[in-house]
Amino acid sequence: MVFRILAEALGAMCFSTALSLVDLSTVAAVFQALPLVITMGAALFMNEQVGWRRWSAILVGFIGVLFIIRPGLAGFEPASLLVLAAVLAIALRDLLTRLIDSKVSSTVVSFQGCAAFTVAGAVLLLVTPGEVTSVTLSQGWMIAAGTVFGMMGYYGIVVAMRVGDASAVTPFRYSRLLFSILAGMVMFNERPDMMTMVGASLILGSGLYTFLRERRLARADDMAVA
Repeated sequence: MVFRILAEALGAMCFSTALSLVDLSTVAAVFQALPLVITMGAALFMNEQVGWRRWSAILVGFIGVLFIIRPGLAGFEPASLLVLAAVLAIALRDLLTRLIDSKVSSTVVSFQGCAAFTVAGAVLLLVTPGEVTSVTLSQGWMIAAGTVFGMMGYYGIVVAMRVGDASAVTPFRYSRLLFSILAGMVMFNERPDMMTMVGASLILGSGLYTFLRERRLARADDMAVA
């Protein structure tokens, strides 16, 4: 539980900082590599069987991440590395969630995660340059709405990861890419370039292939048992 809270806080700090420095579409595209990292972590640390096809899909997904971040090229943004740090931290959080005793209430797990957000926010206030200013009424409403919807979504993720198969839950996270790109284009006038779209397509395709492969193997195991 302690390690899960620490991973939660680190992921929140890296993700929120990246959102303030990098385009929303870029953050969303890189963050779609999360299911691939979870699959890799489950294979390395939880003894789940992952064949060469899924390892190849993971490699293709990471190539897509390189297309988006472009290390060493003119379009490289160092702040985009914060998204990768957030992906690793959140993947660790999800893997640790699966190890928590089922007798522990999901409400307790969710509350501890939200408490980690509070601590992470306090740390960011201390380390971020600039003066602390008062919140306007419109900003207060947006913060309140973000808090309510964030807690609802967070609770849903916790419950889904604990009672559902990871292979069935993780594909729904890909819808975030579509909504994030649309929000970035409509609200922030962002225009993802070709390399970003190609990288996002590689990540999305490899993630969906991994999902379909895992479902196929699960059905084969069920038929073998029957």
